[in-house]
Amino acid sequence: MFDEKTISHLGYYVYALIDPRTNLPFYIGKGLGNRVFEHLKSSVNGDDESLKLDKIRSISADKLKVEHIIIRHGLTEKESLEVEASLIDYSNFYQFNLDNIVEGHHSESRGLMKTDEVIRLHNAKPLLELLHPVIIININKKYNRGSGFDEIYNATKEAWVVSKSRIKEIKYALSEFKGIIIEVFEIKEWYSVNINQSNKSIVPDFSDEKKADRWGFNGNRAPKEVRDVYLNKSIAHLKKQGAANPIRYTLFEKLSKELTSSVKIEEVNANTKLEINLGKPRAIELLKNEFSESLSNLNTNWSVINKSGFWSVEPNFERANHDWFLILNNNKTKKLHLFKVTKMHSVYSYLYKREDKEVYRLVFEVDDKQFVEKLEKISFNKFYIGTYKY
Repeated sequence: MFDEKTISHLGYYVYALIDPRTNLPFYIGKGLGNRVFEHLKSSVNGDDESLKLDKIRSISADKLKVEHIIIRHGLTEKESLEVEASLIDYSNFYQFNLDNIVEGHHSESRGLMKTDEVIRLHNAKPLLELLHPVIIININKKYNRGSGFDEIYNATKEAWVVSKSRIKEIKYALSEFKGIIIEVFEIKEWYSVNINQSNKSIVPDFSDEKKADRWGFNGNRAPKEVRDVYLNKSIAHLKKQGAANPIRYTLFEKLSKELTSSVKIEEVNANTKLEINLGKPRAIELLKNEFSESLSNLNTNWSVINKSGFWSVEPNFERANHDWFLILNNNKTKKLHLFKVTKMHSVYSYLYKREDKEVYRLVFEVDDKQFVEKLEKISFNKFYIGTYKY
């Protein structure tokens, strides 16, 4: 751990976690104070799961120690974001297989590229309209620059979290790499995929659709008239900085209009009928009466199921300094799930941060029993208070 004198001189810094078995980095990050050491502490004291923490536990199980490297210090926060992003881009390009969940700051628009990609990026026309039932799949982590058609296809075809109801409608898959559509596939059939949670590998010859947690497709290059609509078009202007979900179905993520004069819903599935009177204020009232907790509009975040089929919420950084409540509304099963996160809890060290908006980004699979944050694989069951059926 750093002493106070060292911390006073560090400022913002960029660091790497090194696997002593390979002498290669497996995680690049930025931070203040003792941030570089908090991952090791989390792997020992917490039960949260992530590729990064699993790697640290594996190293410890081999009776070895993670090496902590400070790459550059004495930085401003803006400088640290640039250095971190550059190192993540470089490491991914040379296939160091980092366990970082998301790419670096502004990686899509200013990150590492080959010269022809820079030319294509700045000359690509923006994609402004979807004329077919498509799914846009980001393949940044699975595709190596300069590879051929087969490599693009294999990077695009599996394995993705897609709702079974959607796959019946989707006819084409757009392969998006660094903000540019680099190929278009016509989908012939979908097949179920299951992931071995112990090593994150695909289970071969899996065919039980009821137990499938992901999907893949078989297909071929789309007809010319379809490819011409999308190929080499850019969606970089539409992408949110720090977004981790590789799947999208629409170009523009629209927020809902007010359902009542006093209630705004953060994200609304246009195909879902909501209880018009069950906005956030009404939900708070119901849960206060049911669980005798001190909920208010100011200390509570809430989410309904969004158009991608997830719960998504962005509490601001200030939440870490106070107790606050989270409400997840499953408007399909008519259940409100209530959670209480206590101030200065260790969980804040592991949540995904959107520095550009100064918020934590939380995304949950819709499940009425297990509440696992998808981006960092953190269970929120520890914060669970109860469920109200309305």
